[in-house]
Formats: sequence, structure tokens, C-alpha cells
Amino acid sequence: MPISERVAANLPVTIKTQSYTLLPDDFGREIQFENTTALTANLPPVTEAGNGYNVIIRNVGSGSLTIQPALSESIDGASSASVAVDAWQWIRSDGTEWKSISSSGGGGGSGSGGLQSIQTFTSSGTWTKPAGITKVKVTVAGAGGGGGNCNGTISSDDAPSGGGSGGVTIELIDVTSISSESVTIGVGGAGATTGGGTGTTGGTSSFGAHCSATGGTGGGGGTLNSGIGIPGAGGAGTGGDINFVGNTGLPGNQIQNTGGGGGGSIFGGAPVPTINEIGTPETGTSGTTPGAGGSAGYQDGGSGNSNGGDGADGIIIVEEYS
Repeated sequence: MPISERVAANLPVTIKTQSYTLLPDDFGREIQFENTTALTANLPPVTEAGNGYNVIIRNVGSGSLTIQPALSESIDGASSASVAVDAWQWIRSDGTEWKSISSSGGGGGSGSGGLQSIQTFTSSGTWTKPAGITKVKVTVAGAGGGGGNCNGTISSDDAPSGGGSGGVTIELIDVTSISSESVTIGVGGAGATTGGGTGTTGGTSSFGAHCSATGGTGGGGGTLNSGIGIPGAGGAGTGGDINFVGNTGLPGNQIQNTGGGGGGSIFGGAPVPTINEIGTPETGTSGTTPGAGGSAGYQDGGSGNSNGGDGADGIIIVEEYS
């Protein structure tokens, strides 16, 4: 079911007091125009910007601000766009044309125009469009892979590794003609519980047929003369305007009495490696932030098995704009 919340983003900021042509290095930045007269934010050719280029353009001055595409290109089907005083527009390229989401001034929120609400899904269900919403920005993260298992009969260079984190995709979707979409949240991969076993791969998260992100794979286990378990690979986002590959889990190290840590997600919080210098089994840490991989279990000899930690479930964040 969805959980309503607000999310703050900290972006690097560049301040301009004159008309400016955006550069490739402006990718992912907020460009603030402090102007008392009319200024223009000139966009680069969309073919040069490439698929996924995005930037926030904000008017913090008292003069008018125009966003001007290059050549004969358009933005949202128009030859240009205007940014009102105390308003902003999120501009992004899909490799073919420019699209945007805009505020109504004063930072958006619950007023008319701009960001209206956010729904966060931590379990599978259905997204239902609130009244007045025309666009959504969807962030989809796959689940983390489980950590590897450590068998007590290990020797030099034998150690289990952590699971990889889930992939991530971000997409801007026009929902004018859409009333609802199915939401699938990937379930975290289970940590391995058999001697020297490999953790389970995390599940795939998806928003309808628009975009999806696969889960991280499980970390390899460690047992006598098996060598270091193969760290779990990160999952991959597909179908979005911006797609990310998840982080690989960390390898274990028998010399340092360590089971490998899980791969961290884009939300942070990578599970720490399992350090254990005694022969008592110790279970690896499970992923706590969405999409993080689980750490491998570890023990320095002895009997029994150290189970791997579970990967964290995925997540889908739906930002809703009017």
C-alpha cells in the first residue's frame, strides 16, 4: 500500500545574472537566475544533450525568464517556455525532444500547478491517480540480493561475499489518459542458509509496463577450498529516462576474518561487512534501506554455518504533478 510523504533533494546550484546557454556539465544541477530584467536560458541541441540529460531552471529574480530550445526544437511541443518569478521548471531530454515539469511559483506544494503529492510504495499494489494530476515522475528500485553463507570448514582464501543492490530507473510519464497503474515491488533476496551457499537474487520492481528495475544477485558462499565467493552483481534499471545499475556486493576476506558487505542502494545505508574472529556462527546484516544487498555471514572455523543477511525489498516513489 502507498505511504504519502515529501522528499527533499539537495542539488548543486549555479547562479546566473545574465542570459546563459546550458552546458553538458550542468547535468543534474539547479540553475538559478537572479535577474531584474528579461533573461533567456538557452538549451543545448537535444541530440547533443542526449537521453537522460536533466536540469532544474529556477527564476529567483524579479524579471521574466524564457527557456529557449536550440534550432527549431521544441519544449512540451512549444517553441519556448516561460518561468514565472519564484517558480521553477525541471527540464529533461529523452534524446528526441525536451519535456518539463513546472511549479506554479513559491516552490510548488499543495497549491495549483507543480508538485502536488508523493506516494511511496513499499509493497505491491495499485497506483491510483489523484484528481488534477497530469504527470508523474516515477523512481523504481529493485530489491537487494542476499548474502552468502560461511561454512565453518574454511581455510586460507575461503570467504563468502555480499549481495548486490537493486537497479534503479527514473521516468517522467504523462498520465493525462491514465487512471491507475499496477505497482510491483521486488522482494529482497534471502541470505543463504546452507553451508557455503549463494544468496538469492532480489526481485524486480516495476511501474506498469513503463519501467522496471531488476534485483541484485546473491553473494557467493565460502567453504573449504572454494575460494572467495563471487560478490553479487547489481541489478539494472530499464525503460526509464534515466537508468542506473546497482552496486556490487563486497568480497569476503578470510585473512581479515570478514564476510563481505552488501551493495549499498542509491538511498545509502550499505550493510557493513561481518567481522568475526571466533568459531561461533554470526549471521550477516540484512539490507535496511530500499534495494540494499545483504552482507555475508562469517565465522573463523568451528562447526555450523553462518547465514547470509537478507537483501532489502525494493521501492517505488511516485511524484505527482498538476
